[in-house]
Amino acid sequence: MNPGEAITRADAQINRLLSSEDIANVRLGLQLAGNVSIVIADFSVLVGLALLHPSRDINRSAEEVLQQRIGETYTNAIHSHWQETYVNGEAKHFFRALEKLERAFGTPKGRLQQIAVRLTGIFPDHVAHRFPLAFKEWCLASLEANGNLDFIGLQIPQLPPILLEVPGIKYLKLGRSKLEAIPDFIEGLHELTGIDCAGLRLQTLPAALAKLPLLESLAIHGGRFPKLPDVLPQISSLRTLRIGNGRPRLLSNLAQISQLRNLEISGNNLMPLPDDIHKLHQLTDLRIQGAVLRELPPSVADLHNLELLVVESSRLRSLPSSFAALKSLLELQLGYLQKRCNLPDLRGLESLDSLNVYFEDRPPFQYPLNWCSLPECRQLLVSGPVSSLPDEFRSLQNLRSLCFRKSAFNEFPAIIRELTNLSYLEIRDANFESEEFELDALTQLREVNFSNCGLRAVPTALYKMNWLDTINLSNNHIPISQVRMLHDYLPLVEIVTH
Repeated sequence: MNPGEAITRADAQINRLLSSEDIANVRLGLQLAGNVSIVIADFSVLVGLALLHPSRDINRSAEEVLQQRIGETYTNAIHSHWQETYVNGEAKHFFRALEKLERAFGTPKGRLQQIAVRLTGIFPDHVAHRFPLAFKEWCLASLEANGNLDFIGLQIPQLPPILLEVPGIKYLKLGRSKLEAIPDFIEGLHELTGIDCAGLRLQTLPAALAKLPLLESLAIHGGRFPKLPDVLPQISSLRTLRIGNGRPRLLSNLAQISQLRNLEISGNNLMPLPDDIHKLHQLTDLRIQGAVLRELPPSVADLHNLELLVVESSRLRSLPSSFAALKSLLELQLGYLQKRCNLPDLRGLESLDSLNVYFEDRPPFQYPLNWCSLPECRQLLVSGPVSSLPDEFRSLQNLRSLCFRKSAFNEFPAIIRELTNLSYLEIRDANFESEEFELDALTQLREVNFSNCGLRAVPTALYKMNWLDTINLSNNHIPISQVRMLHDYLPLVEIVTH
């Protein structure tokens, strides 16, 4: 073995020990490094320990080894730079000090920065272009820890090109950072499948996005786009688009992105859907949440591949009269329907598995008759003043979960006893005038919730239901003696009263 190989092996062994998370190994490495008979070519890890290790004992030991191996000048410089950066805690001064150390003592450029990022998890984000190796090290650590790169909240005005040297980037979270534009070099991130820039107030998107062969998901903040960016229809792999806070005309050319399968619209701005939305033939998921939407165009009912439809808007005035054409629909969520908004006919939704409807500012009403023709429905939630159930409600025999919230029932709806497949039953905010009702036929029930129902006694039916897992009677007026008696009858059941 020649001398050069010996030095390389000694360096590698010492650096492995010094970089260990086990302090005992670090101490052993320091002892070896302090042995003047061993030649050490690379002192950068020692410098990192002297500057950054959380143990002051390790700091002092590393400084002593440096003083022994290099001399008083180096150690004094470490002390001065350490005081300058550690006390004020500003990352940019911290990394500038590391730059000075690298230049002063011949440490490879960026090596101390990388050690700093590795040991502290920080990097000077607002001047990332000045410290590209530190930025790269931070990206590698973030990928290893999270599987993606999350720049949310960081002060990065621009992405450094060294990002191209970071392998395995599949998802970028850029929202709410200080990024002013997406650079053209992003086309070199060939493994990229998703970009979230929903919090960025961009005015354009680069044509380079169309050159990303695997880009499936994109989230944008629409506040500064006069229309949807021209590049979107050109991204052939794009399947999911999320848009927040757009201008009124933003969605006017939405139908051009014919490859979309998932569309999510959110925010507080008025964003009417275009009448030609039915041209998005491949759309399976459509979510409109929080956007100021006044009407849902009738053409939505022609999205024959739609499996999920969520529409939530406090300004909603009009829904399509019928959703019968949505033969593939599995889940429907509507809210918050006010008294001026019509109730659509749901007959024909033969595949619907879940129906959630939320009402606001509406007088008491009977559950709609045509909402009983849902043969496959397993989950039903209605939040609003339903006061009674029609006889046809018994046809919902596949229901497993039934929830009525903010209800207006004056008595327990007797017809519910016929839904023998229920495993979860919730009726909240009612005003039961009697606690005498029967549930003994519901042997599949595992959880019941009668919170805030005006109960003044434990419903008699519950004493017999030893097959339950949980009973919620919170916010009622039940005497504690009756609650204790229920515990005695059902010792294995969790009973919630607060």
